[in-house]
Amino acid sequence: MDSLEDAVNLGIRNLMSAGLGDLEKSVVKATYEDDNEPKPKHVDKLLTASHSHPSDVVNLILKRMVSPKWPIVLKCLIVIHQLTVDGDPSVLEILSKRSALSNMLGSYLDDRSHESKGQSKYIRLYAAYLTEKILVYKRLDRSHEREEKRGEAQRWAGTLSVDSLVKALPVIQKQFDRLLDCKCYADDFVVHAIAIRAVELLLKDAFKVYELANSLFLVILDKYENLNVEQTEGVLACVKIHSELNTKFQEWIADLTRLSLIKKQNVPEFQPIPQTYVDIMSSHLAQLRGEQPTAKVEKEQPKPATKSVAKSPITQSSAAPTKQPVAKAAVLDFDSMFTSEPIPEKKKEPEPKKAGGKTEDHFSKLLGFEEPAPKEKENKVILDLFGPSTSTNAQSNSSMTAKKPQPVYNDQFASIQSNNSGNPFDPFYSAPAQTYTQPRPVSQPVPASQDPFGDLFSGMGTARR
Repeated sequence: MDSLEDAVNLGIRNLMSAGLGDLEKSVVKATYEDDNEPKPKHVDKLLTASHSHPSDVVNLILKRMVSPKWPIVLKCLIVIHQLTVDGDPSVLEILSKRSALSNMLGSYLDDRSHESKGQSKYIRLYAAYLTEKILVYKRLDRSHEREEKRGEAQRWAGTLSVDSLVKALPVIQKQFDRLLDCKCYADDFVVHAIAIRAVELLLKDAFKVYELANSLFLVILDKYENLNVEQTEGVLACVKIHSELNTKFQEWIADLTRLSLIKKQNVPEFQPIPQTYVDIMSSHLAQLRGEQPTAKVEKEQPKPATKSVAKSPITQSSAAPTKQPVAKAAVLDFDSMFTSEPIPEKKKEPEPKKAGGKTEDHFSKLLGFEEPAPKEKENKVILDLFGPSTSTNAQSNSSMTAKKPQPVYNDQFASIQSNNSGNPFDPFYSAPAQTYTQPRPVSQPVPASQDPFGDLFSGMGTARR
């Protein structure tokens, strides 16, 4: 049954795309009315075409969005969202000159069923976020949701002037607020497959926008001395808004967790801006107004503890607020807020020495390579199994007292030992020439009483060399 239905759908698709160009076919197939998300192969064709014909791609998708059926409209928004992130940068410039998506879909409604009404509301909120996203690009001339290196947001924020930083902060917060308004429709805790794809794109944007907002706050802290009264008041107002957005972000993530769209162990930890940040700005504002500061930042304040975030690009997380004692004057020291105190160096203790004057190797002891204690020499009889004669103990004792190096009986190995160039791992190594050597004469048999291998080889009836 499924194969028959798939065949019918494929025939309808081919009929709908008959007589269309390649680009038009890709748009129709990527936004076809079914229960599946846009196929990656069709979306990839549109992403590739955006580098050569961005205007045509945008115009065709906007024309397709006029459809009254919610699956087609939602897929068009998903394709536009993906174009703004992975497509050519000129797509954002073109969309900024077109009619706003929120104006096109501000009153959109598909009232065919209860589900279609719920999805229509989600489409209106999604279009409002994409409209705000395009406006942010137009104001800041930058799309911070595109793929970029980690820490690029803070580096970009560091290049802005104080006035630009203060103006950019509320713009980013407004975009973040529009994003958190996008709550997907769920029927009995079941989210449609098309809406799940939209949630994935929104979740990636959420982490990057949140990171950028934190980066702006940190850079403003570094340049707080250049803030005037109006700018300082604006920053303090943004701190309050950030606290509200932080709570809203937690609720948004909690909803996605309840719907089983993200795993609970991957949920990041949200921490508000520390109270010391507010104290610094309040004290600076009081100094600008000629008032008496009401907060004090301790000079030797330890670094607030932060926990790692699982699968989250947020790198500049803030610490929990701490109450500060009230004092007459404010001592402002920012390095102590975000950097830990230097650890005093320990004095090197003299290394213990052994009785013989050698330094004791603790590292060898740690790895289990402790050198064993020297043993007293014992006068043991060493049997020379390869000597000319081992018939008496006197000859064995003499070999112990005057030990001679063993002769080499193979010229091939002798040449390798005597010449370093004979190393087989040496790139200039060449195998030495084979030379005939006289076989070593057979020595006298070793008496069985002194032969350690006598029992092993007994009965073989052959003399051993």
